[in-house]
Amino acid sequence: MSIGKLLIFFLFCVKEMKKEKEQELKEKNKEFRNILKEIIAEKKDSDLKNRLLKRVLRNEKCNIVSHNSKLNIDFRHNCNDNFCQFCLKKKRQKRYRKITKSFEISRKKIEKDFVESFVTLNIDYTKIEAESVDEVVKFYKEKILNKFLRKVKKLDTKGYICNIELPFVPTNSNSNNWQIHSHLVICVKRKQLTELQNIFKKVCENADLKGNLHFGGKKKIKMYYESENNRRNKDFNENRIANYLAKSYLQFRTRVQNEIKNEVVEKITKKEEIKKLIEATEDKLKNFQNIKYFGIYDINKEKRKKEKERKEEKSRVFLVTEYENKNIK
Repeated sequence: MSIGKLLIFFLFCVKEMKKEKEQELKEKNKEFRNILKEIIAEKKDSDLKNRLLKRVLRNEKCNIVSHNSKLNIDFRHNCNDNFCQFCLKKKRQKRYRKITKSFEISRKKIEKDFVESFVTLNIDYTKIEAESVDEVVKFYKEKILNKFLRKVKKLDTKGYICNIELPFVPTNSNSNNWQIHSHLVICVKRKQLTELQNIFKKVCENADLKGNLHFGGKKKIKMYYESENNRRNKDFNENRIANYLAKSYLQFRTRVQNEIKNEVVEKITKKEEIKKLIEATEDKLKNFQNIKYFGIYDINKEKRKKEKERKEEKSRVFLVTEYENKNIK
């Protein structure tokens, strides 16, 4: 078989795989809409019914290509639902691309005596007094995360990427069900690395909570990576860490192959788990942003810098020192 025929066969296989995957996502979205319809049938609140019905209608159109006759362009519908398989995939890919880009622009900015570390922030979430996930997020951001990050900036910190994850833990108790926590990649001086634990502990104590800061992670992620010749350590696996940070923030504590783990929303298969998560997040988490960038990892900072330089160049004023008045015809 010639190379040309092999290439055509390969492209055909890729196209078929893409179709199969798209069909799989469509089926999962159909299951999601059926669960919404069940909740609509069970509830009596008319406002809730209307909101859920709108979600069903928006999700039915999602990923369908339409034509705008006025602009003469085709566009693809997006529902932006937290449970839509198409939107979840697009958002995860967008986060992943942005994180990998931030790793790319920061590779040569890891100076001597600095290290990059993957850090996990955990708190005793059961002690948070909140009635909804929005209240949990507000408490965590105001009392824990933002205060911790402000103190971190006062150290010799080059930058960080920080996310927030929201696993739902089904319990029969009246305590908070959201095991809110964070992961971050931080570039800081090696000698100040252990200070992060003391800072986080004090912040948690001030909020009357117990907290733990853990270095490293699963899948062969080390505690820290030292700078090599003023650039990123070659053992720092950018793709693996970017995937970890970019995963969906909405999760469910479940059992997978005899192991208790936090399963991301797009991989949840049990109907009752999806239903619980839908009910717990209904009309919540609007415009929720789960990733922060600072310092050498901040792409927008680089863009603002280039834009400022461009405007300064564009608005330069030239001073004429010698001028001879002549009639110009």
